Amino acid sequence: MFSDAVVDIDAEADALADVLIDALVDAFSPTDVDVEALSTACCDALSKLDKLFDLEVDAESLNECCTDCSAALDIDALADVDATSD
Repeated sequence: MFSDAVVDIDAEADALADVLIDALVDAFSPTDVDVEALSTACCDALSKLDKLFDLEVDAESLNECCTDCSAALDIDALADVDATSD
């Protein structure tokens, strides 16, 4: 499940990079460019990329926390206790 989240985040980051590249290509084309709109689009894309990075870091922290908690609780030992208590 965790790896699916990372794959989704990577896909989102790649999509944002593509949008940014397209915007830059359009900016350097011979047509007139709305500099303010381009600047806004780039800032929005970078902001979303930062949020995606924060989500990836949070997901990694959550995964580490869950791994640490399950190791500390020794889930297998608890399951054995439940099985013998019946």
